[in-house]
Amino acid sequence: MINVIQINSSWLPTPDEDLTITASKLANEYETEAGTTQMQVVRNAKLSIKGKWTLTGSLVEIFRSYRDADTVTVGVYYPNADQISTYTCVFNITSERHINKARQQLGEVDGLYQIEVEITEL
Repeated sequence: MINVIQINSSWLPTPDEDLTITASKLANEYETEAGTTQMQVVRNAKLSIKGKWTLTGSLVEIFRSYRDADTVTVGVYYPNADQISTYTCVFNITSERHINKARQQLGEVDGLYQIEVEITEL
């Protein structure tokens, strides 16, 4: 599966599990005067990416800056095509949780967080 993406040309760390990437078709359906259903495809696909990361506090701040931006440029590496496709998206943090660990387990890290992210193409 795909687990390598970049935001604004910076590669994200490897997520805790494979990313969920979906592409939904955007279409308008309407009924004609003759009673048949017509479909007008507005766009072939709208990309949506969901993922979960365990990050240090400094990396969480970078993710928060993506959330605070109006849009981000997302690059998705497709290994079967050996190419990176770019999309203009909105970056949302859907869940953020601080992980309590003993200081000796963390070392010199400024906190540990688990966050869930949803990235949606405009």
